[in-house]
Amino acid sequence: MRILLDTNIALLAVTDDPLLGDDARQLIQNRDNAVFVSAATLWEIAITPAHTLRLEELPRIHSDPFDRILIAQAFEEGCRLLTRDSVMSEYGEWVIGV
Repeated sequence: MRILLDTNIALLAVTDDPLLGDDARQLIQNRDNAVFVSAATLWEIAITPAHTLRLEELPRIHSDPFDRILIAQAFEEGCRLLTRDSVMSEYGEWVIGV
């Protein structure tokens, strides 16, 4: 069976938390199963409440939700976003368009 782990399940499994439960643990540890973690899970772990709040403050220049969270993270972390997306350059000094 191919199994994609929800973020919460992935974190419980990685930390060997008892909250994972025996059924989930057996499915994950069964060598006949292929267990996957989505790149979206990594995003979910990396996005902080501060990033989400910043996202709400952004002007609606760009409609791509992933690009919007990148710019929100750049703002919040004091970084500049390097991109080839010309629309992103409209966010100003936080973006370096190449």
